[in-house]
Amino acid sequence: MSKLVLAKKSGSRFTRESQVRFVAPEEDIRKWLKSSLGTSQVTPKIDGSIEKYSIKPTNDVQFAEVIYDVQTNEVYIRVYWN
Repeated sequence: MSKLVLAKKSGSRFTRESQVRFVAPEEDIRKWLKSSLGTSQVTPKIDGSIEKYSIKPTNDVQFAEVIYDVQTNEVYIRVYWN
């Protein structure tokens, strides 16, 4: 079962940011990472227990990343656009 930890939007009338943080079983996270358009074709940068997926920007998105902590099974998603 997944648990939402954070869902936040911020920014001005020129820029927007969304952040989502959740915890889920490892099997569910791995399936999601493999099937998602943004992460399925990206090799993550690994630093200890952290896997960082830099997502190629599309449309109005300027920056997107997914950070997965394999020890805590916590996923953090950040997206910026204007």
